[in-house]
Amino acid sequence: MPGDPAKPFESEAMRRAAATWSGEWWKAGGGGTAWDAIVYDPDLDFVFFGTGNGSPWYDRLRGKGDDLYVASIVALRADTGEQVWAYQTQPLMLATLTIEGQQRRVLMQANKNGFFYELDPATGKLISARPYAEINWAKGIDSNGRPIENAAVRELKDATIVKPSSAGAHNWHPLSFNPVTGLVYMGTLDATSLQAVTAGWKINLHDQTTGLDRGYVGPVRKQWLALKPSGRLVAWDAAAQREAWHVDLPDPGSGGTLSTAGSLVFQGRADGKLSAYQAADGKLLWEFDTGIGIMAPPMTYEVDGKQYIAVLAGWGGPEVLGNRATGKGKVAPGKLLSFALGGTATLPPYERVVQPVPMPTFQLAASKPDMEKGRVLYATFCARCHGAEVASGGAVFDLRYAPEETHQKFEQIALGGTAREFGMPSFSEDLTSAQVRLIQGYVLDRAREAARTEVSSR
Repeated sequence: MPGDPAKPFESEAMRRAAATWSGEWWKAGGGGTAWDAIVYDPDLDFVFFGTGNGSPWYDRLRGKGDDLYVASIVALRADTGEQVWAYQTQPLMLATLTIEGQQRRVLMQANKNGFFYELDPATGKLISARPYAEINWAKGIDSNGRPIENAAVRELKDATIVKPSSAGAHNWHPLSFNPVTGLVYMGTLDATSLQAVTAGWKINLHDQTTGLDRGYVGPVRKQWLALKPSGRLVAWDAAAQREAWHVDLPDPGSGGTLSTAGSLVFQGRADGKLSAYQAADGKLLWEFDTGIGIMAPPMTYEVDGKQYIAVLAGWGGPEVLGNRATGKGKVAPGKLLSFALGGTATLPPYERVVQPVPMPTFQLAASKPDMEKGRVLYATFCARCHGAEVASGGAVFDLRYAPEETHQKFEQIALGGTAREFGMPSFSEDLTSAQVRLIQGYVLDRAREAARTEVSSR
């Protein structure tokens, strides 16, 4: 994104971009950071990279316009860094496809927004775009390469349910392409997000600037909570722009893929299974239970003529931290695993044991209105790490288990930064002492409710 217009622009491309922004975007960052894969084309001597979304998320807060070059694919000359072209969408891969009987070099991308894009790498012109997952925010892509938006979803009167979710129909997890089958293999997520704009939103340079009302509890929320996410491994026919086959997964999330010359596709799953499928039809051929969810893609290498498959097993990220349904998976200490034909090593079984929530002994007076204020503050500042409604996804400390001594130091931790060495920052520039007490009251209420539920279920 462009910088302060009162200063010289770094390039003509940045000057063009500035005309598509409004307001004082340079003070807030505005988004558009380099995101996911960076690809080099030696034939063109171009570097391609994707950029992230704008911030705040909603154009009514960010200003009208295309806001170049957020959520874009950008092509640069490798030797000078000069921009050649940009197309507003994001991460990508290069391949040669047979389209309408002719071999064609294509830049491909399974966008978070649910469309599979194919571009001419030399010019950035759109070849085709088709939905690879169920979507509701757009009806298609027009001849100019712009989305045909669904006006009812875009209107955002109160709140709206958007599909795919903000986690994307496909996210950063690497996809793979097999030139023999002509198929792209990728994990997909069928999920929704509840989008509500914060009333009277003002930018806070010390915190997230999305504009999302994380404390929204209006009527649309009940509809959204009834929707259940799911996940698939999809084989996408890149030339025909259609699904060739899919495998339904037990949990919504999954890892990146690896396709091999031996017509195999490997993928890790949220439940810890590393699986190998037949590339042509998705038949399951082999699987191994690692005991921990897998997000990273498997990779292959050779040593002394022997081929190995390796994967970095681990489950985390914002969906897990927020304890969202889309982040369901096995959380455990990460491990690097390597496999080969004839391998005989085994792993000790691991299951994370979740203890009952104890009844808190710390007392803090809080009324129902106080609890509601605390809930909104927790949703805004705390849920992103400690989990929605004070239930951790397992990657960080669950505040419902906080002992008496932690509650006695609650304000010092939240404002004084006394737990900074453990990853807990100070919120002294975002919250007051009174607001911290409101959050603490809500945390204690959620702990008491969980403890009572545990007792009644025995």
